[in-house]
Amino acid sequence: MKPDLEQQRRGNRRVGLALTALALAVFVTTIVRQWMSGGL
Repeated sequence: MKPDLEQQRRGNRRVGLALTALALAVFVTTIVRQWMSGGL
């Protein structure tokens, strides 16, 4: 049972990192689009 728990924790961390990267990408894309259209 211990290996499974460790694997699940690793998977959760990976999902968290993926979500963070996705949010960051969306944020940066939005900023760049606003800057390109002269919003900033």
